[in-house]
Amino acid sequence: MKKRMICLLLSAAILFGTVWLTAGSASAATTMKASSDIVALIKSFEGFSERPYYDYGHWTVGYGTACDQNDYPDGITEEEAEALLLKYIASFEKSLNQFIDKHSLKLKQCQFDALLAFTYNVGTGWMSDTDHTFTDAVISGAEGNDFIFAITRWCTVNQNGQRVIRQSLVNRRLVEANLYLNGVYAKTAPSNYQYVVFDNNLDDCVNDVRIQGYDNRETDDLRALPSKAGYRFLGWYTEPDGGEWITAVGPDTIINTVYGHWQEGKGAVDAQGNVTGTKAAYRRYALADTAVWAAPSESSSQTGKLKVNDTVDVVADYLDGSNVKWAKIASGGWVRLAETAAAKMPEPEQKPMEPVTVRVTHSGVNIRSGPGTNYTKQGTFTKGQELAITEVRKGGSSEWGKSSVGWICLTYTNYDQVKQSATPGTDGERFTGTVANTNTLNVRSGPGTSNPVVAKLHRGDQVSITQQKKVGSITWGRMEKGWIALQYVQKTTAPAETKPEETKPAEEQKPDAGADPVIATGTVSSRQALRIRAGAGTSFKALGSLPTGSKVQILETKKSGSLTWGRIQQGWICMQYVKLDGGQTQTGTSRTTGVVVKTDKLRIRSDAGVQNRQVGTLTKGTVVEILETKKVGSTTWGRISKGWISLYYVKLDTAASIQAAAEKTVTASSLNIRAGVGTGSRCVGVYHKGDQVKILEQTKVKNSLWGRTEKGWICMKYVK
Repeated sequence: MKKRMICLLLSAAILFGTVWLTAGSASAATTMKASSDIVALIKSFEGFSERPYYDYGHWTVGYGTACDQNDYPDGITEEEAEALLLKYIASFEKSLNQFIDKHSLKLKQCQFDALLAFTYNVGTGWMSDTDHTFTDAVISGAEGNDFIFAITRWCTVNQNGQRVIRQSLVNRRLVEANLYLNGVYAKTAPSNYQYVVFDNNLDDCVNDVRIQGYDNRETDDLRALPSKAGYRFLGWYTEPDGGEWITAVGPDTIINTVYGHWQEGKGAVDAQGNVTGTKAAYRRYALADTAVWAAPSESSSQTGKLKVNDTVDVVADYLDGSNVKWAKIASGGWVRLAETAAAKMPEPEQKPMEPVTVRVTHSGVNIRSGPGTNYTKQGTFTKGQELAITEVRKGGSSEWGKSSVGWICLTYTNYDQVKQSATPGTDGERFTGTVANTNTLNVRSGPGTSNPVVAKLHRGDQVSITQQKKVGSITWGRMEKGWIALQYVQKTTAPAETKPEETKPAEEQKPDAGADPVIATGTVSSRQALRIRAGAGTSFKALGSLPTGSKVQILETKKSGSLTWGRIQQGWICMQYVKLDGGQTQTGTSRTTGVVVKTDKLRIRSDAGVQNRQVGTLTKGTVVEILETKKVGSTTWGRISKGWISLYYVKLDTAASIQAAAEKTVTASSLNIRAGVGTGSRCVGVYHKGDQVKILEQTKVKNSLWGRTEKGWICMKYVK
């Protein structure tokens, strides 16, 4: 009996010992928690309600926590509401940690807090929809405008059966984006975080993008692309009828609403059968010598010609059967818009300002850590206090000044009076002239770029200068509408402006007999003119540009970061904006084939990127032929005959890979396989020491070389 007991105890010890060893070898689950800062921020978003109230489809109480209508008949205290808030936050922490583990994510505390605040507002449903724009942005590690766009799509509520944009949600999404990307815990977003609302301007359109948030320090293409049977979409404009054609937002274009313009059937036609187009009102300039046609068709007769840099007023737009956009010009006739560009004027450079002394005119003015109310409060200024201002910046709708102790809103100082008295006041020479050296010239309310733009002038406009003032190194001239920089004005008595040397369009330029061989051909597909640079990367000097539709011959390709660049006769261009001729990839080799994996329903989109509309689906196991590849964010997309698909869900055939495969041996004990290039991409598997791998493609990120295998990307440092 005693021996039997000993055997039983020994067996139990062995059993439990084995279980303990197994549990100890498993990877630990993520246990991130909400910070006290995010709890306070959520409370400020929600506000406190003592009794239940109905909030767009459900009842809430306290700090926005869900409840039934008849809960808390006697109300709830703030202490009870906070306890209820923390209970709900704990449940969302659990869901978010499971989501992190499921997708092998590594988040900073500020990113976890931002997603927690977002989840508290919209619920956990977003985590299970891995094909949604925002979910994909989180999983793929999207940054900048890609992330801001994705999160601001969650700004609508159901109101009387209609999805309506709610301003408070727009503000909240921008704050959450600022927290996720920059780690700033503030109730208001920085002034550079803007948004644009899309008004389809036509009933019953298909358009799932209602709003687009963005950082206006960078240019971002408008991402909404609506459609309707029987209509052609002309683009987004500043007015419902007429207005300026807008293709992007950024430093030069900040607008809160754009309106869709449409063309029914073949477009507007008058009683004589002549195409009249859809009303518009904007200016363009010719990129090269451009033909003017009697009608929006090359089969019509030529009625004139624009010289390079000639500026024209557009009064109507038209889209022909080949999707070529035409513009009707005020002087008569039509031009192809691809042969023109919108005028942009670089701001004149300003030297650092000389310190100026200002006096605080109000009591208790906040000292901030930066130029805006979204920055941390560091104390207060007192009325009558004098400050030396060494820098002035725009923050929201106000100007802010930097002092030795922090930033102050200059509205609460005598800065305007000081600025006027500090500006040289000599009238200078009075003269007349014309706008030159630029296609668009900003007219400002005062001398200096710190003053708001009140109007615009265009190349060739006549001006009459009545006063001159110097700000820094720039001389400004006063005219009827305001102030302009005189470096862009040519006196009427001065010699005529010399036109820039004309160059032939790209399609007319032929390589020399001894030139490098052409490895690929294609067409410029960017919405605006594509810049030609001196080297492979945006840091190189711009040498010129190619209009949309230009034919190009690629002589060489090179990777710079995540982008592929192609060398043409004139310089380097970004291959992201080149549509290669059928049967070519971005390296100029043969087409690639593969099979759909990882998903039972792979969406086909009209263009590369989850923001584009769905045009079909593919099921798991479908064999596809990839005609072209394009990088959007950290995701590679492939063009098939029906549209574009994410190659994350496609297993490419090794024999048909884009580059020749190279055999390597793993030297590390375990090597993570990642979904994309870099340690920031999620882990999708592991190779072990001695495993043989085929490297299908290589690219360099910072100082590390990465290789693509059949299963994903690996660091080449750990293979031989």
